[in-house]
Amino acid sequence: MVGVHAHAAIRTVAVPSEDPHAGGTALSVPLCRLTVVTITLRALNDDDLNDLFRWESDRVAASLAAFTRPDPTDRAAFEAHYQRVRSTRAARLSA
Repeated sequence: MVGVHAHAAIRTVAVPSEDPHAGGTALSVPLCRLTVVTITLRALNDDDLNDLFRWESDRVAASLAAFTRPDPTDRAAFEAHYQRVRSTRAARLSA
């Protein structure tokens, strides 16, 4: 089984924005902010499960999610789910 955990690093860079009144010269183009996200994947560890449970049991997030457990705060159901998923040889986990 291969598992992954995502780590995101966010930085902001200045880039020219599109301005129809800029006159076509680079110096007259106003700058806007663009956020660049870098994601690094690593193996999912047992220690990650506490964070996953906290994220999955957030009631607001669960209300926006397409698929959840009937009771997102049920730790036993969470443990049983991840035990099944992690014991499946072909499973790939993203955290």
